[in-house]
Amino acid sequence: GSEVLGAVKVIGVFDRKFIICQHDNVLIAVDQHAAHERVNLERLLLDPKAHILSHKLDVPMDILMDSDDVSPDCIERLKEWKCVILSKSNRLYVSQVPSINGVAIGRLSSIYEMIDSYKMRVPGPIYHQLQTYACHKSIKFGDLLTVSQASNLIKRLSMCKQPNSCAHGRPVAIPIYSL
Repeated sequence: GSEVLGAVKVIGVFDRKFIICQHDNVLIAVDQHAAHERVNLERLLLDPKAHILSHKLDVPMDILMDSDDVSPDCIERLKEWKCVILSKSNRLYVSQVPSINGVAIGRLSSIYEMIDSYKMRVPGPIYHQLQTYACHKSIKFGDLLTVSQASNLIKRLSMCKQPNSCAHGRPVAIPIYSL
């Protein structure tokens, strides 16, 4: 966990992929991409709305709903996430959708998922797009890190709420050898 990562000693970087660390008598391999992805995601989640723009659809979506499917509270919440929605009786007209890093969340299934998850801190489709954005901004396998850069990354990872998995759920670190 983060308490272990805060106490590790960075030994070096192996194969431009793994940061090799020592904690007590255990060598740990930290996936440099997964670690940076986690750091990036948690930074994005501090203020997720700051990373969202509104994307105007060429053709507005006309969605037929059961009249009690979408509450006024849901409509207001989706507007906070950069959707432009007009609600008339049992129809929704969506003319603008959220966009993160130039990628619009504009599929009909994504709009339904946003409606279903509007009470969440970050609606599902937006969370998924933030995960992808965090991944694309991250150090990749093959990128050369100095020991100083690797140490800084481990320090930032140790401050994360969920340091053990990347933005997509893969493990960040594994013990590789007991001395």
